[in-house]
Amino acid sequence: MTSYYDSCLRSSTGYSYTVEALSNVKVLASASLTASTLAILVIPIEITSSLQPDKSVTITWSNQNSGLAPNLYKIFVDGTLNTTLTPSTSSTQTTTILDLKPGNHLIKIEGWYQDEIVSQGSGLVSIPEPVAAPYTIEINWDTLDFDSRNADLF
Repeated sequence: MTSYYDSCLRSSTGYSYTVEALSNVKVLASASLTASTLAILVIPIEITSSLQPDKSVTITWSNQNSGLAPNLYKIFVDGTLNTTLTPSTSSTQTTTILDLKPGNHLIKIEGWYQDEIVSQGSGLVSIPEPVAAPYTIEINWDTLDFDSRNADLF
């Protein structure tokens, strides 16, 4: 073997290698090499959100044109992992977040390539309080038809 390929290396990390030539269990020659991997540039993600009539929120973002393309997205709501998804083939990525309570929520998206974050972004989503209209209900009945002391209203 005259070459060696190392995989699963971490970004921004130094590695040391030693190669030895052996003959009859004796070291005839050795050489050492130190190498470093480059840092991965984390690309910012711009997030847009839209509130749907059913109070769900649709989150949309675009794939990057530079750097490593993510093979997994992690979506967090208020610091808690909400979902993970693999990128679609479209240049625009979309997911829907359900059951958010009224108020402000921080949405964070992380793009991952293998075990490295390669893109990230965040945005604030506001869910409005439901509007409660003042309702007045008037109920009239003829007390001659039944005993009003035992009337049940549903």
